[in-house]
Amino acid sequence: MKKSLLPPNEPQLLKFLETIYEKALEKSDLSSINTLPKTAPSELLLEIGRNFDMEIAGLSQEEMRKLLSSAMFIHKNSGTPSALKKALQSVFENVEIQEWFEYGGEPFTFRVKVSSSIKGNGKETFALLDSLIQKFKNVRSILDGVEYELHCKNKDFNANLSLSSESLSIYPHQAKDVQNTSRGSVGSAVCVYETLVSNISFLGVG
Repeated sequence: MKKSLLPPNEPQLLKFLETIYEKALEKSDLSSINTLPKTAPSELLLEIGRNFDMEIAGLSQEEMRKLLSSAMFIHKNSGTPSALKKALQSVFENVEIQEWFEYGGEPFTFRVKVSSSIKGNGKETFALLDSLIQKFKNVRSILDGVEYELHCKNKDFNANLSLSSESLSIYPHQAKDVQNTSRGSVGSAVCVYETLVSNISFLGVG
């Protein structure tokens, strides 16, 4: 038996009830008791938000979980631009906060620039944006302006394609316009040799 958590001087009835509940818990499946923002049942998210003093109604389930996951950081840095930025990042993809001395505004004013490719540009989006800003900004700070960019992801595309071709036929080589430019000459020669034979007899001379 586990050691009792009750003080020794507690009535025997409480000790008896403790034993009964201990036995009951041993047979119970406690894995369903999950209050972690990322894995808790969706039915518990609003209640978890209230425990962190966060009214998260109106957010999608994914946005709720993302905001609740940052609850400790937001509470620790409550009233700072970093806490407001963290809260807005649970809903909007890109967030930029400028304080008055960064853009030459009036003291204690600030501006917010957000962009998203998921949220639309309807009044619900702007109401949610204003609600988050007012809920997590510094009490003394005054909102000077909001810049909202809506990024559209269009998967359609237009393209033009032009094709051209040529047909080329190769035939055997044929000579055309052949001109004979060679120059030739024909010559002949006749050589005549004469042989004179004289039969002179010197017999009887003398």
